Amino acid sequence: KAVFIVIVTSSLHRLGGITSLVVYAPKTFPDTNFPMLDSAHCSTIIMLSVMAGSITQCRLPDVLGRKPFLALASILDCIALILIGVYFIFPLSDYSYVVYIFLIFFGFCVTGVGSVPYILVGELFPMNIRCEASALSAVSMAAGSAITNKFHLLLVSYTNTSVVMFSYAFINFLLFVFTLMIVFETKCKTFEEIQHILEKSVEKKREP
Repeated sequence: KAVFIVIVTSSLHRLGGITSLVVYAPKTFPDTNFPMLDSAHCSTIIMLSVMAGSITQCRLPDVLGRKPFLALASILDCIALILIGVYFIFPLSDYSYVVYIFLIFFGFCVTGVGSVPYILVGELFPMNIRCEASALSAVSMAAGSAITNKFHLLLVSYTNTSVVMFSYAFINFLLFVFTLMIVFETKCKTFEEIQHILEKSVEKKREP
């Protein structure tokens, strides 16, 4: 179960669109009448919002707990992406700056989706296999990034940008549901307590 949790949370984090939005932001988002809010700077805007989120939210996993933090971040990212998708259905040049507000909100919240898998790697696995678990998480994230980078422009070409944003929103919603149903809280628990929870979940599956 620990491997399953790490693979799913890591891959869904990148499948949720953060990598492809950074890479293809200049080809995706419109220019505005405001300085610096334009397609040439939107990748920088996303990364600055991610940095701001990382700095301001570094204590939230310990305050809220890992599970609530991941659930909250994923559903907020889902909402932000839905709002971006709605904008691309009804694009208004006079209000093009609004999409950047939603984009900053997305980048600010994506920190929770990205940080919790790393925390879980350190808490769910013993020291002797933690390196392997970390590598598995990294490979899962890389696979998610590769898939979104490969198909982002293709989907935009054959459908439109709003469909892509709604697809990313749906993936973040899947992560939200997965977190509520599968991920368990590890805050303030010892390694032995966490292993006991994992063992109990395995025993339940084995019961007829």
